[in-house]
Amino acid sequence: MQLNILKAEFNGAMMRRSSKGKSRIKDFWEEILDAHSQNDFHTLERVEEALDFLEADKIYLSDELVLALCLQKYHFNPFDKKSIYASATFARDTLKDKFGWSEINAEEVRRLIVSTLSLATPHDGQGFHYRLMHDLRLVRLALPWDRFSDNMEMVRKEYTALSDREFVTAQLALFNHFYALVDIYSIHAIRETCNKSARENIERYITSLQIQEARMNDSQTPENFDRNGEIFST
Repeated sequence: MQLNILKAEFNGAMMRRSSKGKSRIKDFWEEILDAHSQNDFHTLERVEEALDFLEADKIYLSDELVLALCLQKYHFNPFDKKSIYASATFARDTLKDKFGWSEINAEEVRRLIVSTLSLATPHDGQGFHYRLMHDLRLVRLALPWDRFSDNMEMVRKEYTALSDREFVTAQLALFNHFYALVDIYSIHAIRETCNKSARENIERYITSLQIQEARMNDSQTPENFDRNGEIFST
């Protein structure tokens, strides 16, 4: 997938905020691409997919949000939530120290990235771009079923260290959480576009997980598996 939308937003944001020229900004983009290259699922293509699905040209994306989207998985470890903090700190320090962003704007990028640690749907009183950050992460839940299924296969590849039972157990916990939400999305327009399809996909996926679970003969639960880990790692 070509990253036409995200790359254009990145270049625009960096040119507006940065004290560096196009060459250094281009190098930074390549550095970000390289940082995501080892991931099966958590790539910039997933961000592009969400922006394309929502027709991002109709949504205002702040410069801080664009950089948060680009850098939220810069340091990615699916089994360690501290990697989110590492990505957030890297984003703030790099933008401020190497590209001349103001401390306020760079700190806002950090805060947006850290906000992804919560799966709770933001309420209307929270900042628009925090709500949008949340919703963009979960747009993938509303994709057509074949694309949703392809994404789930990529998620599984990122967790090959887990047994099938470990993976299914954690996925069930996560998707039952999503299913229990009254509103999966925070922003009304996105909720209207995505909520119904997302709920249908979630219900279908939970059913498939329950079938897999029923077929498993081994009922032993490994003691060293952290059930609080984000296996979907949105």
